[in-house]
Amino acid sequence: MQIEMVTKEELLTMLSNPDVIVLNVLPRDWYERAHIKGSLSIPLEELPNRLNCLSNHYVLCKLRMYILYRGSGIVG
Repeated sequence: MQIEMVTKEELLTMLSNPDVIVLNVLPRDWYERAHIKGSLSIPLEELPNRLNCLSNHYVLCKLRMYILYRGSGIVG
């Protein structure tokens, strides 16, 4: 597995690719406040247990790209 950081501009370009799945790993209440349109909410502490759920809906394979994000900046 390869992990890379991407810029906001790169992410915006990637979102047009149907093989890109964006996972929001922030707490659910943060996701409800604001999130990337089309992203899935799976809080980080739930991620290990929810990978099977993901595989039921998406083919987990090398052809897919998963983007996890936590957000940044000041929340207020």
